Amino acid sequence: MATIRTMKLDRKLIPEIVVQVNHYLRGERHEQLANSGIARDDWLACLKRTGLPAKTDGKSLGTCIEKLLKAEISRKLGVKLTGSAATGVDIPELSLNTKATSDKQPQSSEPFDSPYERVLGAKFDILACIYNGIEFLQSQKTTLIQIAAAMYYGRTEVADQQLCESARLLRDLLNRGTVSEIPAKRALRAIVYAKKSSAGYKAMHKGLQRGELSVIDATVEAYEEVMAAKGKIELPKEAEWRAFLNGPLNGKISISFALQWRYQYNPKAEGVRYF
Repeated sequence: MATIRTMKLDRKLIPEIVVQVNHYLRGERHEQLANSGIARDDWLACLKRTGLPAKTDGKSLGTCIEKLLKAEISRKLGVKLTGSAATGVDIPELSLNTKATSDKQPQSSEPFDSPYERVLGAKFDILACIYNGIEFLQSQKTTLIQIAAAMYYGRTEVADQQLCESARLLRDLLNRGTVSEIPAKRALRAIVYAKKSSAGYKAMHKGLQRGELSVIDATVEAYEEVMAAKGKIELPKEAEWRAFLNGPLNGKISISFALQWRYQYNPKAEGVRYF
């Protein structure tokens, strides 16, 4: 198979890919994986023999599904795929990361370079698959693991939906001349560091909705006092500012702060394909 660079996965193929991966998870059709890099792995032999991966903790199940997704994408497209989580991207040829997470708490932890990613998006697209972890555990692991839902997020969609709404309101005020550039940059900084459940963020969002500069200024200043206590927090860099001015700000997930980002997916969102 030939190696290619920087193509995109056709979203229309995702249902077919997921259906095939669910066959593999049931121990079926493993002959289709004969030329894949995982064909001789012990965990795959165990899956074929027993219908269960060798390890059934959450991390191992997620890794198993992600490897099968990558192998099936490679087979479906007829291309050799490289990359790994250790290199920062699972499938560099598609600018794509794959995530498999339980329906008990659909989320993943991700490294980040800048807090502005919270509204501007990630470096790569994400194919997030939700598997039937609740049923699996309740059945004492006698139920077969299956992907129950799949969502594809473009790079800019890997951003916080709620904070993107605030950022769009801020950009509208800037474009109308209601707020000038420096206050807008300060407000954007406050948005990307916001704790969404806090009274300060809620007040700021309402101020942005109503175009109330006094409310916006007061809440931004309060945020800056908190941020200053934690060290210097940079205003957006020029590239980040341009992305804010010109980008779609179309986040579709929830992102909270931890030692890493915590991406929280919503498999019940409109348009999600269930299997």
